[in-house]
Amino acid sequence: MKRILWTLTVGLLVAVTPAFGLDPIVTHLDDNNPATEGFSAGGLGWTVVGPIDDGGTLAWSYTQPGIVGEERQYRYDLDAADQTAIAGGWVATARLRVVDRDVPLGGIALIDLFNFANAATPTSNHRYQVRFGSDADGNMVVARFDDTGFPIIATLPGDSIYHTIQMIDDNGDGIASIFADDVLISSDWAGTFAGGERNQFKFGSGSADDVAQINWTIARLDPIPEPTTLSLLAMSVLMVGRRRR
Repeated sequence: MKRILWTLTVGLLVAVTPAFGLDPIVTHLDDNNPATEGFSAGGLGWTVVGPIDDGGTLAWSYTQPGIVGEERQYRYDLDAADQTAIAGGWVATARLRVVDRDVPLGGIALIDLFNFANAATPTSNHRYQVRFGSDADGNMVVARFDDTGFPIIATLPGDSIYHTIQMIDDNGDGIASIFADDVLISSDWAGTFAGGERNQFKFGSGSADDVAQINWTIARLDPIPEPTTLSLLAMSVLMVGRRRR
């Protein structure tokens, strides 16, 4: 089920799901300013590049200026209705590229579902975070946050290539999978415990002193639909495919 819809294409997901009332919780798209899309900016010292046309790809770009301990993120606060909507499952999607080479995994870029109490552990909060960096050849390095730290789970080719990363919990049981460009790179992931009161979806950077430019074209949080709606949506996707042929 984790792949039936969410890994077809993000574009098809955006086009089809509103017809079934499956609006995303929040979406950053293309070169739009996230501050106009429901996100708030956190942290100080941003050097914002802003909207760019990256060789035909519209993106929102910023450079992390390298201030130790500063978090520079776009954050969306999940209210009670949002938390109810994703209690049965969720998918967090990001499409990005780390422009600079040899950038360590010190929180330079991340997608983060923070302090979410899931069905398996309704009285505690969990954090689902994926971090990105790059190696000396410009390949994107991907790591997940778990109780052991930040183990690397994939290295993706090309410093000029945008990659789509999805974190998916398909039934709200607290166990997630991670896909990179429609390929499963991690499964049976329970995230890690996070204290505090915040319930947020975030993208940006963590606390680090690295300097790098990151271009984002998508940062999106969606609820997983009920099984009946999911079946109807799958049929719609198949019909779209047949019409295209």
